[in-house]
Order: sequence, then structure tokens, then C-alpha cells
Amino acid sequence: MPLRYRTLDDLGLFVVTCTGKVTLRDELELLDAIENDPDIKDGMVKFADCRGVTEIAITSDELDGLADLQQSLEFRSRKSTRTIVWAPNDLAYDAANRFLARFPDGEGAISGVFRVLEDAARALGLSPMTLRLELLEAAG
Repeated sequence: MPLRYRTLDDLGLFVVTCTGKVTLRDELELLDAIENDPDIKDGMVKFADCRGVTEIAITSDELDGLADLQQSLEFRSRKSTRTIVWAPNDLAYDAANRFLARFPDGEGAISGVFRVLEDAARALGLSPMTLRLELLEAAG
């Protein structure tokens, strides 16, 4: 499964691990899971670990629709989250920034896209070591 997540209540975040080929269906299934997961509480921060992405099979029109859907889900459920993306490779970095550009005035799903893990950790308010340990545990 290209997109999987786990909650880290003690840190107030949930980590989405993205690997391999990511499709629109994968993104929609993730949105559905997040929307219906009682462990994901309003205000939690989503950290997307995109270092393992090898292909993004989502068209520009699908990306527009996904942005609209995400905004409507957040409005309906009041389960608003901010997202920090760690995307060290060009493919994931460019895709995350294209998605971010679909939200007016910087409001929306992505709060920051970072190539360097230490910068992403600072944006989360965590020490880089804490974030590294959580990522190791999530992978294990």
C-alpha cells in the first residue's frame, strides 16, 4: 500500500508514509481513512514522509479535484489539520508544491514542503532526533 499512516498522540501528529507509485485512488482512500479515524483529532498535524515516492500517477485535473475535496471534507468534519511534507526527491517535492499552489492565500492542506528533515522537524516543533526516531519506529 503506497500510503499508510499511524497516529502519535503524544506528539499531536500522525505520520503518513508514502512509497512507490501514488495514484488518485490511494489519495482518496487515505482521505477516507483519515476522515473516519476517531484517533485523528482536530488540530493534529499530519507529517507526510514522501522520501519513498517513485511515481505520482495523478493528473492536473485530478489534483484540482483532490484539493477541492480536501477543502470540503475539512469544512464538513471540522477535522482540520495542517500538513508538513518531507520530500527530499524532486518528484515528491514538485508534486507537493503543485498541490500547495491550488489553495488560495496559502490556506489549505499543506503548511510547508521541505527537502531537509531537520527543517521539517523544526516546522513541527520537534527536535530532528525525535522525528528520526519516530520515522524509524514507523518503518519497523
